[in-house]
Amino acid sequence: MFYGGNIEDKNISVNISGYDDEQIAAGMNYVSQWSSGWNNYRGPDLSDYPEEDQQAMRDRVTRRIVRKDGVPYESFRYYQGPPDSMGRAPRH
Repeated sequence: MFYGGNIEDKNISVNISGYDDEQIAAGMNYVSQWSSGWNNYRGPDLSDYPEEDQQAMRDRVTRRIVRKDGVPYESFRYYQGPPDSMGRAPRH
């Protein structure tokens, strides 16, 4: 299964109920992607950032969890081998 790619290419969804905290913790490891690290990078350790930045990052990561009918899930592209390719839709 591939995580990246176009949304149209994703053909399997996995219910991640009960793993919300792990999903948020994993996302928060990418300080430079979700926080003031874009403008004022202080390194990869989240504790080096002001509490308001930490909370803002936590909120952003939490909002990115996709839900259907209140159930959190992750979508993937399940590769089935030739002639299936990495994805059908053109890359953007």
